[in-house]
Amino acid sequence: MCWFPRVLSASAASAPAMSRGELFTWLACVLATNQLFAVPSASATAFIDAFVTGFATRSIFYYLGWFAVFRLLYEGDPQTRPTRTDVAFVLLITMLNFLPATSVSWVSTTAFGLFLFATRPRADHKFQAAAAVLLALAFNGFWGPLVFDFFAFPLLRADAAFVGGLLYLTQPGMSWAQTIVGTPEGHSVLIYGPCSSFHNVSLGLLCWVTITRLARTDWMVKDVLIAFAVCAIVVVLNGTRLYLMALGPDYFTYWHDGFGQHLFNWATAFGVLFASLWGAAYFERAK
Repeated sequence: MCWFPRVLSASAASAPAMSRGELFTWLACVLATNQLFAVPSASATAFIDAFVTGFATRSIFYYLGWFAVFRLLYEGDPQTRPTRTDVAFVLLITMLNFLPATSVSWVSTTAFGLFLFATRPRADHKFQAAAAVLLALAFNGFWGPLVFDFFAFPLLRADAAFVGGLLYLTQPGMSWAQTIVGTPEGHSVLIYGPCSSFHNVSLGLLCWVTITRLARTDWMVKDVLIAFAVCAIVVVLNGTRLYLMALGPDYFTYWHDGFGQHLFNWATAFGVLFASLWGAAYFERAK
């Protein structure tokens, strides 16, 4: 009579428990799903259209970032078991993501990254690397735009000063005032939010963090040089595009709405990706 329950007990005792990495992978799935599928829509057709549009407009670096998070969490120490604090945190963040606010998933991503930093095992650097990518994702998707909104005018003036200085040195009669570059009596370009280098800088840094953490989990002082290189590539390419747009109406149409816009996006993406890959590979060999 007692044999069958004892067999069940032994079987239950030998069943493998969920590792800490597996638990956090499920939370990462919740957050990524919420960001991808939380689109306001009044019908199924509208939802599909909004989802496809949102999926296509996100940068490849966004998806690369989430890929890195899943891979790093999966490669964590499988012998580490979650604590009660881990389970309580995952349940809390999961329940919060049922709220309709669009910012919830980004705030949750930030909290997730900070929690991994604060509770990471000393011997397992994979969680620390995943935390860095999570915070980079949150900064690019949520905190970065908030920072830009607060410092928008000085950031735009910095872009205008860079472009206006180039125009003043190379094109007679060209000048800049505040956030307007060109000629006051002719063609001029107003530099506003979407034209700022800041947005692409945060995206470039996301690529840099992701590639570096996938290559190795420990930071090096020289990594800062690659971060500066990524920022310089973005600023120079964006400034060059604005410079060309200010030369005349035809240049503006080509570089703002025509093929030049796609050429700029491709050049920026490949430049940032190349710098990140080169930095990760070179410093890995130099260790």
